Amino acid sequence: LLRWSLDPLLADHLPFGPFFVVAAAAAWLGGLRPALLATVLGLAVAVSFFVPPRFSFGLPSSGPHLVGLAMYVLVSLAFAGFGDALGT
Repeated sequence: LLRWSLDPLLADHLPFGPFFVVAAAAAWLGGLRPALLATVLGLAVAVSFFVPPRFSFGLPSSGPHLVGLAMYVLVSLAFAGFGDALGT
């Protein structure tokens, strides 16, 4: 909902931004499995609604969006690993 409300301002830029926070919060509060679930759901929502072509479930075709997708997955997996290591 946060990303959707920022859509007029951000347009196609930073489609994964708020989803980093969700993955980090899930890792901190719930550990590995909730963080992985938040990562997968965040990826699906971001790719479906905020990455061009919008409202489709295709992978991004532009370089910057592919880099953003890769960074989102890697950083979210790191959050999940840290959450698991902390024993939450």
